[in-house]
This record gives sequence, structure tokens and C-alpha cells, in this order.
Amino acid sequence: MPLSQPRVVADRTRIARDLADIVYASPWPTLVMVIVAAFTTAVLWHAVEPAAIAAWMAAVLAFSGVRVALWRAYRTARAAGKAVEHWPRRFAMAMLALGCLWGALAAVLALSDDVLLHAYVCIAAAGLAAGAVCTYPAHVPAVDLFIWPMLVPLAAAAAWWGDAAYLALACLTLVFAAALSLLARRAHRNIVAALETKHEKEALAQALIIARDEAEMASRAKSEFLATMSHELRTPLNAIIGFAEIMRDELFGPLGSPRYAAYARDIHGSGRHLLSLINDILDLSKIEAGRFTLAEEAVDVAAVVRGSAHVLAERAQAGGLDLALELPERPPMLRADARALQQVLLNLITNAVKFTEAGGRVTVRADLAPAGGLVISVADTGIGIAPADLARALEPFGQIETAANRRHQGTGLGLPLAKKLVEAHGGTFTIASEPGVGTVASALFPADRVLAA
Repeated sequence: MPLSQPRVVADRTRIARDLADIVYASPWPTLVMVIVAAFTTAVLWHAVEPAAIAAWMAAVLAFSGVRVALWRAYRTARAAGKAVEHWPRRFAMAMLALGCLWGALAAVLALSDDVLLHAYVCIAAAGLAAGAVCTYPAHVPAVDLFIWPMLVPLAAAAAWWGDAAYLALACLTLVFAAALSLLARRAHRNIVAALETKHEKEALAQALIIARDEAEMASRAKSEFLATMSHELRTPLNAIIGFAEIMRDELFGPLGSPRYAAYARDIHGSGRHLLSLINDILDLSKIEAGRFTLAEEAVDVAAVVRGSAHVLAERAQAGGLDLALELPERPPMLRADARALQQVLLNLITNAVKFTEAGGRVTVRADLAPAGGLVISVADTGIGIAPADLARALEPFGQIETAANRRHQGTGLGLPLAKKLVEAHGGTFTIASEPGVGTVASALFPADRVLAA
């Protein structure tokens, strides 16, 4: 999915469901309110009519029970997959009843002249109101239906006394209620924004997963197509190479004009080059399609290194290069696919020879690594690769635009194929290069593949 696509719009139904989950997250705030009501009943027991305060406490318990019952019913409905977006409205009705019950305590301020009782009722009401804002901002109506029926009667009772202190208390109570209401709305907006961001990220992540899966499927289809086509191309190409070789060597008599012999040599050389490219494509596509299997055996590393160097020795000599081998006295054996290992070396040495100017040096080394693995490296004194181009050089068909590249045409499969073949053995392929100094390509095979010399 392109990164420039329009912003994903969050699902309003999911957000409403999440808000309901927050409202019905826990029954513990109800328990806290019951505890505060119990303390309030104890404090007011001897200050007002005991029967009245007992009835008040019973009503608080009843509506608190309704809140707990709603919480249990909500959890059941949510687990059953039912629509729960409108359940906060039911909760708001229970909050309205509790707000009115706490607001009824304004009668204590109006009927009693005990300043300590007045202070206790105001502090308890303020604490519950602030707690409601902190606990239920996901549904602002529940907060409003609780704090306003509770605080407005208290403000009216305070104003009823008429002196300056109580008038100030009445004004502060109303200001406090308004401030809490505004805070609840701000908190609600923040919660909704956070939920929208969450759902947008989830939707984007899901879209990216789908896009990744589709890209992987397309890549596998491409690899399977290339593998099939490469296999089908090799059969007629082998015939072309074989007939060109017969003509080149004049096995059934002279061709006549020397030009025909030159043409046969060109056909044979071009056919061999094309067959090499097809083999590279076939191997790379098999690896990417997950169909490449290693024919493992005990491989004489020194023999493979010498054989690969021998194949390219004439080309290196023609380019005025020194091709050197550095092998230990007792080279170890390696549990590997011999053909794949030789392909790695041929690709690396070919690249080194191709991009090293006359008078340069290409060195092939094989030795045990400090951690016990086997390192095979090809170092050259060629043109090198800029650090910014290393990643591109390891991509299939990745070509770096240089003067040497324009002189030596290629497909850009050598290094990527070598890397894939090394990784198929559980190894690690690395390149260290510096422009104008040279390049070192190293294949590290794990220790469990190294056998005794």
C-alpha cells in the first residue's frame, strides 16, 4: 500500500464500543462510593434523623447495586458479541440517581448549623465529583448527570445562610462544577483522539500486512515463472551450443569460409554466456520460491577454490591481473553443496576480475574463522563500491552506474546469487569496499559445517 494514501478513517462504531468498555471497565469505583457513603452515614447519624440517614444509605446501596448489575450485564453482553454502544446511557441514568442522592445532603447544610458537618459534606461531595471526572470521562453525560445534581443543591444550601463566607462557598461550588465539566470534556476529546489513532494504526498495519502478503505472493509467482521459463529455455539453448561446438571444431568437415568458423565460435561463446545467465536466474528464482535444495556432501574446499580459479585464470591473465590463492596447509572439508559453492566462487572471482584494472591483483583466501567457522573471501584492488551503493549491489538485477559497468555488461545477478547461496548454507555474506581501493567479498560458513581436514 503506498505511503501517500489518504488517512484511514477510524470506525465510529468501534470507538463507541471502546468508550463503553472504558465506562464499564471496573466495579471498584462503585465500592469506593459505598465506602464514602458508609462514613457519611456514620458522621451524620446523630446530626440528623437516624431513619432519614438510614433510608438515604439504603438508597445509595440500591443504586450502587444497579451499577454493579449493569456492569455484570455489560460484560455478559460484550462476551456474547452483542451491540453495546448504547450501554453508557443506562449507566448515566444510575449516575443521575446517585447524584441526586448526594445532592439531598444539602438539607444537612440547610437544617444544621454545625460548620464541621458542612465542611465534611462539601469535602465528600467535591471528592466524589473529582473522582467521577477521573473515572468516567469516556461518557461525559454520566459525569454531568452526577456532579450537577450533587453540587448545585449544595451551592444553594450554602447561599441560603446568606453570610459572605457561605456565599463565597456557593460561588466556588458552582465554579468547581463548571471546571470539572470542562475537564471531563477535554479528557473525553483526548480519549477519542487516542482511540482514533489506535484504530488508524491498526487499520494501517492490517493494510500493510495484506500488501506484504500480496507482494510476497507476486514475488513467488515471478520466481516460479522465471524458474519454469529458465528451465524451458535451457533445452533448446544446449542444442544450439552443441551444434555451434560441432561447427566450430568442424567435426563433419570444413565449413569453407573462415568467417563461418568465426561465426560458430561467436555463437558458441554467446550461447555459453546466455546459458550461464539462465542458470543464475534459475538458481535465484528457485531460492526465492523456496524450491532450492542443497545436495550436501563433504566438499574439498581447496579443490573447489583451485578449480574455480583455474576456470578464470585465462581471463585474469588476459586482463593483466595477478590471480593469487592463499590456502592453509591443511584445508578443512566443508559439508556443503559443491556446485553451489563453486558457483559462489565463480561469481565472486568473475566480479573481481571484471572490475579490476590491468596491473591489479585478485586474491582468493580460505581459512578457519576465530569462532570455528570457515571464511572464503575474494579481495581485489579494483574500482570499489561506494558505501551508499552496497545495498543496491546486493539486489537482484541491481546495477551501479559506473564507467566500468558500461564497459562490462552484466545482469547484476552475481553478488545477489552468491549471497543467497551462502545464506542457504546457513552462512553470512558480507562486502567491504572502498572506491578506488578495492573490494573484499566474504562468505562465512557456520562451524557445524566444517569437517576435519
